[in-house]
Amino acid sequence: PGLNVYMPPEAFEARPRYTHSIDVFSFGHLGLFVLLREFPYQLLDRVYRDVNGNPSMHNEVQRREEYFAKIPPSFETDEIVELVKKCLKDFPEDRPNIVDIIETTK
Repeated sequence: PGLNVYMPPEAFEARPRYTHSIDVFSFGHLGLFVLLREFPYQLLDRVYRDVNGNPSMHNEVQRREEYFAKIPPSFETDEIVELVKKCLKDFPEDRPNIVDIIETTK
């Protein structure tokens, strides 16, 4: 589903299931772009791997946290920031559904 630096964690599984939650994760990246005015993960060679060469979840979480820390303080209480963070959750079942996104962005 696109560049590996923007893919959700479940897309790295041996047999990924493609559901709407992958699109929700992508929406979260779009939201980060809007909030930061820069593309998250600009360095395409910055794909973290564990000792076996597999994509490393720990480093992906750390990388997302680095970008969340860059969100201007004036947005800290904004419900859009919270929506973006929810969209970028590691587990698909923890992400909002499309209806929730539409309701929040009205």
